[in-house]
Amino acid sequence: MKNLFIERIPVPQVLEYDPTYQNPLRHPYMIMERLEGINLLEAVENLNRTKINNVLRDIAKTLHRIHRVDTTNLKVRKFTVLRSFIDSGISGIKRLATLSNTKNFEDFESWIQKNRPNEATYNMAFIHNDFHPFNIMVSNESLSGILDWNDAVVGEAQVDVAMFNLLTEAAGYPELAKTFATAYQNISNLSLEEINFYITAIAIQKFLQIPLQEKELKETGQLEKAEFLGSLRSRLEKNLIRIIEENTNLSLCGFQ
Repeated sequence: MKNLFIERIPVPQVLEYDPTYQNPLRHPYMIMERLEGINLLEAVENLNRTKINNVLRDIAKTLHRIHRVDTTNLKVRKFTVLRSFIDSGISGIKRLATLSNTKNFEDFESWIQKNRPNEATYNMAFIHNDFHPFNIMVSNESLSGILDWNDAVVGEAQVDVAMFNLLTEAAGYPELAKTFATAYQNISNLSLEEINFYITAIAIQKFLQIPLQEKELKETGQLEKAEFLGSLRSRLEKNLIRIIEENTNLSLCGFQ
C-alpha cells in the first residue's frame, strides 16, 4: 500500500502496520486513513451523463496506471505464466462450489477449461483483482480512492476490466460497463478479446460467493455490510444467472 501511495495511486494512506502477533492486539493489523466519498454506483445517481463519463474516464486512466506499476519491490503473488493464473482461479471457484454444496458444477468447470485463453494472449500486469464499483470511492464528482487491495497480484490485466464490467452490469448499470470498457481500451490499447471468458468465470465465482459472503459478514458482526449486500443480492444473482447462461449456453437450473 505504501508503494502504491508513493506511486500516486489513490489508495488510503497506511498510518500504522504490524504483520506480526507481537503487538497489543496479538494479531496482524493495518490502520489506514478513511477516504472521503461514496461508492461509484451511489455517486452516479447524482451526476449527469457528461460528469459520469468524466469520472469513468478518470477511473480508466487510474486503472491503466495501476497496470503499469513496477512490481519489482512489491510483495505480492506473481503469476509469470497465464496457465498458473487461471488454474489458481479455477481452484478458488471449485473451493467455493464445495463450500456451498453446489450440484452439477462439472459442466461449468468443463466450459471454463474448454474456453480458457492460451498463453499468447497473456497481458501480465499488477492487478487489483477485485476492481468493482463498490471498491471505488467518488467525492466531489471525482475519483477519491480505491479500496480493498487484499487480493492484488501480478496477473491478467483483463480481469480488472472484466470484474468492473460484470458487477456494474449485474448491479443494473450496463451502459456504465460499456462506457468504462471503451474508455479503458482507448487509453491502454489493450485487446479485450478474451474479456467474455473472464466475465463468465468471475460471474460463476460471484454467484457461488455472494451467499457465503453474506453469511460470513453476519457471523462476524459486520451487520451494515451484510445488510447492504443483502439488499443487492436478488438483483445481482438474477443478472449473474442471465450472464452465465447467455455466455455458456448452460442452464443454472439445479446448479444449487
